[in-house]
Amino acid sequence: MNFLHLDFRRHHNAAYSGKNQSSAEFCCILWITCCTFICMYGPQPLLTSIAETFAVSKQSAGLVMTLNIAPLALAPILYGFILSRFTTFQLLSGALPLVAAILLIPAFTDSFNIFLSARALHGMLTPAVMLSLMTHIVVNANPAQVQRQMALYAAFTMIGSFSGRLMAGAVGTIFNWRASFILFSGLMISSLIALLFLNRHTISSYTVFSLRSIWQTLSQRGFFAIMMIAPLTIFAHASILNFLPFYMKHLHPEITDFGISSMYLLAFSCSSLGFLSKRVIAFFGNEMKGMRAGLIVFLCVLPALFLKSIPAICITMFGTSIGFTLVYTTMPGIVNRISCSGTGITNGIYLSVYYCCSAIGTWAPLYLYGHYGLNPYLLTLSAAICTALTITCLNTKREIKKI
Repeated sequence: MNFLHLDFRRHHNAAYSGKNQSSAEFCCILWITCCTFICMYGPQPLLTSIAETFAVSKQSAGLVMTLNIAPLALAPILYGFILSRFTTFQLLSGALPLVAAILLIPAFTDSFNIFLSARALHGMLTPAVMLSLMTHIVVNANPAQVQRQMALYAAFTMIGSFSGRLMAGAVGTIFNWRASFILFSGLMISSLIALLFLNRHTISSYTVFSLRSIWQTLSQRGFFAIMMIAPLTIFAHASILNFLPFYMKHLHPEITDFGISSMYLLAFSCSSLGFLSKRVIAFFGNEMKGMRAGLIVFLCVLPALFLKSIPAICITMFGTSIGFTLVYTTMPGIVNRISCSGTGITNGIYLSVYYCCSAIGTWAPLYLYGHYGLNPYLLTLSAAICTALTITCLNTKREIKKI
């Protein structure tokens, strides 16, 4: 399949400013990224406490994450359209203060419906931040540094998401879960300071969204299949992360929010693989082989949940997070390199499909577990990982052209 040799350089160089992105500017991007994902995923270990406070079922409490992620499936396309008309700085300066304000709503409301509405609105604004940051990196980075910087970006999304869970669990145990949302709001305010150090004129001038451009991007030979590796993986991984707080509470009713959140330390430790992505890829031979190894690990540790013990949960968390990290930190650079479309539309489509699967994963398998038990639940996750694994196997011998 010759699509793997498509030359992305002519698209990227057209937007590249000719200067390397400064280390200080890139560090500020990583800080904003980290804060964004802390606020997005931090509430996950608090789900059982939230369910008790509002007297709702675990499936309803799971909507706290689902409704925050679901808007991301459509919003990247919409924000990609806006991004073609505004600079990344303008979008970030508008979205970050709004997110900080919205995060205070769950801390003070007594209505679960208002709580969910705030999470959904937060989810609609988050893609403005994410897509702006991704585009800012790709447009301003030296072409030879795109893979490395996108891998670091992906690693910091994981650092933010898992450190946020740990912070929320600790604050929730010491104070209460509402105090965690006040902390989240403060972190988003701090990201406004980092925003001052970014290039104010970065714009993806070639991004034009239409049904035709979306179809042209998806119909590139083999592009959709390659791109689906990450969405299938996040479907299974997001489900595990939403499932484990309730599973742990079921096994040990006395466990605290911090006790639940500490389990995410295992996943957090796996984020370091993002900093070693080039070495990991070199060790396995190419990117597809590296992701294939991760997916095999993911698939092998799923049956440990049948043991119904905390050590088994640790094994599952660690193993699935290794597999997810190897896929997650590799895919953004790949989809940008193999696509003939602009970075804005490529990243927009990638994020849309990715977060659509993530949103489905946070709720549908949990619903399946609640009604049919552990066997169908794990079978569904295994089917998703097997599909992703098959795609990597079919492309193992194909070298994706490097910039």
